[in-house]
Amino acid sequence: MHITENIGGCLPTQKQLELIKICLSESPNVAAAWGEWKKESNLESIDDSVFRLLPMLYYTLQRASADDPDMQKLKGIYKRNLFCNQMLFHSVERVLGVLHAKNIPTILLKGVALSYVYYPDPYTRAMVDGDVLIPLDRVDEAIDLLLENGWQIKAHSHAHVVKTMPLKKNYKQSSHACTFVDPKGYELDLHWRLFPEYCDDGVFWQRAVPLMFRSQPTLTLSHTDHLFHTCMHGYRWNLLHPMRWIVDAHMIVKKAGDQILWPSLLEEAKKREVSLRLFKSLEFLQKECDIHIPASVLEDLQKIPFSQFEHFEYAVVTKEKYMTIEPKSVILWHFKRIWCAHRRLYPSSSLLLQFFTYPTTLANEFNLASLWQLPLLLFRITIKRFRYMISDRFAMFFFMLITLFSVLSYSPLATALNNSDDGISVDDFRVLNREQLLSSINELVSQNKIEEACQLYQYFDCLLVDESIIEHSNGLIDKLRETGRQIIATTDPLREPKDNELVIVYGNYHHAHNNLPYSNKIWRHPLYFKDLKHSKFEYDPAWESIGVVYILNLEERVDRYMEILSELCRVRAPLNRICHYKVKRESITGDKSFDAHASCTKNHGNMVEDFLKGIHQTCLILEDDVTFTADIEGNLKRLKLFFDRQYDYEVCLLNSSKYHEIKEYDDLLLLSYQECTTCSAYLLNRKGAEKVLFYFRDGYEKLIKLRTTHYVCDRYWAEMQKNNKFFLFKTKFGYQRCSFSSTTGNTECHFD
Repeated sequence: MHITENIGGCLPTQKQLELIKICLSESPNVAAAWGEWKKESNLESIDDSVFRLLPMLYYTLQRASADDPDMQKLKGIYKRNLFCNQMLFHSVERVLGVLHAKNIPTILLKGVALSYVYYPDPYTRAMVDGDVLIPLDRVDEAIDLLLENGWQIKAHSHAHVVKTMPLKKNYKQSSHACTFVDPKGYELDLHWRLFPEYCDDGVFWQRAVPLMFRSQPTLTLSHTDHLFHTCMHGYRWNLLHPMRWIVDAHMIVKKAGDQILWPSLLEEAKKREVSLRLFKSLEFLQKECDIHIPASVLEDLQKIPFSQFEHFEYAVVTKEKYMTIEPKSVILWHFKRIWCAHRRLYPSSSLLLQFFTYPTTLANEFNLASLWQLPLLLFRITIKRFRYMISDRFAMFFFMLITLFSVLSYSPLATALNNSDDGISVDDFRVLNREQLLSSINELVSQNKIEEACQLYQYFDCLLVDESIIEHSNGLIDKLRETGRQIIATTDPLREPKDNELVIVYGNYHHAHNNLPYSNKIWRHPLYFKDLKHSKFEYDPAWESIGVVYILNLEERVDRYMEILSELCRVRAPLNRICHYKVKRESITGDKSFDAHASCTKNHGNMVEDFLKGIHQTCLILEDDVTFTADIEGNLKRLKLFFDRQYDYEVCLLNSSKYHEIKEYDDLLLLSYQECTTCSAYLLNRKGAEKVLFYFRDGYEKLIKLRTTHYVCDRYWAEMQKNNKFFLFKTKFGYQRCSFSSTTGNTECHFD
C-alpha cells in the first residue's frame, strides 16, 4: 500500500499564513494575535518551515514590548540564528574574496542579499546557505578556485530516480548551480544561471547594483529583479510549505516602494513565458498577504495570453496533479520537469527538433558517459517501476516514445561508436555539432544566404560560445550592414528593434548564444564595441555636451578596463566617445609608491593635453576604478541640469573627497576648498583645461625635483580653487571602487 496523501506544497497552509501575518504585523496588539495562534500549536511541535520564521517573530514581539511566556525561548532561537548567520556571512565573505582576487564578477542572491538589503535586522532571516551568481564563462575557474581553497562539492541524491555524482560531466547545461561546503560545514550555492529553467541572465547583470557586503564589494539584483526572482523561486512546490519568500516579498515591496519598475517586471515575465506563475504569486501576495501590489499590474498580467507551455510548466513546477509520493507520479513528474528545462534550452526550435534533442538533455541529467547508455537506463527504470506504470497507458507510451527517440536521434553515430573503445560522449557530440554548425553557416554565407546563416546561430544555446564564435559572427553582422540593415548600438536593455534594425545592447554580459545575430536584438560586453561598425549609437541625452570620455588605465589591468566599460554602460554613456588611454608602469625614481604618484600626475597631464589638441569643448576624465552609485536616473538628471545651466566653471568633480573644506553654492553644486581632492572623475572645459595642464606639468617637475607629494595632481591643482570656479556635485555620482591596487599590493576600500 502506497502513501497517497498530499505532501508539501507551493503555498503556506492557512495556519502558517496567519503566523506570517503576525511576524509582519506592526500592530501594538500583535502579542494577543500570537497568543491566539499558539493555542492550537506550540513551539515543541512545529515543523521546520514554521521554525524558520521564529527569529522574525521574536523581533516583532520584542518591538511591541510583548510580555509572553515564550519570549525567552524565542530569544534563544533568535540568538542561535544570529550566530549561524554571522558564521554564514563570514563564509560568503571569504568566497567573494577568493573570486574577486581572480577578478570574477559576482552577484549576491537570495537570503544573504535580501537580509542585508531589505530586512530591518539581518539576523531575523533564517537561511541555510549563501548564494552567489557568476558568469557562465568563469564557472570552471571558480569551481577550481573554491576546491583549491578548502570548499568541497556537496554530494546530492538527484531527484528520486537515479543517484548521480555531485558534479555532472555536462553540469553547465543540465544544472544552474553547484552546492559547496566549507570546512566548518556552511554551504554555498554557486550559480551560473539565475533560474533552473531559464538560460539568458544578461539583463540581470546589466541592472545589478553595487553592494558592499562586509569587506567585499559585490553586486546584487535591482529591486525589480529581486522581487521577480523571489516570486519565481518561491512560488514552486517544496516538501516544506514555502513561507520565507512571502516575508521576502513583503520586505522588498515595503523598502523599495516606487523604485520597483512594474513594466519591466511584466516585460521580463512575458519574455520568459512565466506570466502565469508571476500572476499567481502576485495575486496571492495581494489578496492573502495584504502586500501592496498595484491592481493595474495584475490586470495587465491577466491580459497577457498564457501559452500552452506556460500552463504545462505551471502544473509541473507547482506540482499540481502530482501532489503525492506515489512512485508513478514521482517518476512522471521528474521526466516532465526535465522536459520543461529542455524546452527552455531550445526555445526557438520546432517541437519535432525538441523531441529529437530531448535524449541529450536526459543524458546530461543522468550524467551518462555515452548517449547509447540512455535506452538501457530507460529500460531499467521501466522494468523497475513496471508495476506502477502498467496501470497508466500514458506512462507506458511516454517511456516507449523517449526510448525510440533516443535510438533514432543518434543512429548516425553508430559507425563512430563501433570504432571507439569508450563510445561517444555527450561532450563529443556537442563539439561535432559546433563544427557542423559553423560549416553550415559558412556554406550559406558562400551562397549569399546571410539571413538563413544568422538563424543557425540559435543552436549555440547549449554549445560553447567563445571569442572565435563572436569573431565569426562579426563577419555576418558586417554583411547584414552591407545589405542595408541598420546596426544600432545602445546601452538601454529595453530598446526594442524596429523594422530593418539589428539592435546590439552593450553591458555587463558574458559569453552566451544571445551574443550572436540569430535574432534582431543581441547582447554583448562593451569590450567588443570597437570590433563592429555601427550605423548609429544611442545614449542618454544627458551626455550630449561631453565630447570625449577619457579612461586612464594601467595596461596590465584589463580587468579594471572591463569594469569601467560596464559602469559606463550602466549610466548609458556614449561608448563611441571613449578614448582608452593605456599606460605602462614606469620606474621614475625607484620608489614604487612615489613613482605611482608621479606617473598619475604625468598621465593626467597627457590626457588634458590630448583634449586641448582636439576640437571638443568638454571632456570627462575617469580613472579605471570608478564606480557609479545606484541612483542612475538621479545622476543623469543632475548631469543634464549642470550643462543646461551653463555654469562658469573650470573644474567640476563628479566624485569628490569626503575630507577638508567645502562650501554651499546652489542646489546642485558645492565649491571645493579641499587641500586634497580626487582625480578619479572630473569635467573640464577648454578654459579650465589650460590651467589644469599648467598645474599638472609644473607639479610633475616639482615632484621629481623636490620629492614631496604636495605636488601630486589631486593636491597641487587645489591652487585653482582661489578663483571660485572649482566645483563638485552636492550628490556624488560615484566613488573609487573597492578593488585590488597594483600599486600597494592590497585591496583598497575607502568609499571615496
